[in-house]
Amino acid sequence: MRFSTIATIAIYVTAIFGVAFLFLPEKTSALYGLSGWNTGTIFIARLFGVSLLFLGAIAAAVRHITDADLQRRLSKYLALANLLGVVVSAHAVLTGAGNALLWSIVAIYLFFTLAWGSIVSRR
Repeated sequence: MRFSTIATIAIYVTAIFGVAFLFLPEKTSALYGLSGWNTGTIFIARLFGVSLLFLGAIAAAVRHITDADLQRRLSKYLALANLLGVVVSAHAVLTGAGNALLWSIVAIYLFFTLAWGSIVSRR
């Protein structure tokens, strides 16, 4: 997959989840079996939404970069960050933090880990 294609997919995914967590954090999280909200947890969920929108903005800014070395460097860090997302979200599933739909979050992070990692492995 091309760098620009992965970045474009990242823009859409982060925009959808970012807006959902920013404006509807309780309803969005309820899909994954997460509950027990208070003003502090709603604040953190909204900050998560903002962080996702930042990631989407970064993906939009770098989407058309053609320098292969720069693409690999960016992809390396994005792959590592997404790998951390795989570990954290898999831990949440395995410890019963939510319902089985949390596996979709693991799958999304795994997809981006592999996609960005494929750019890193190119020569």
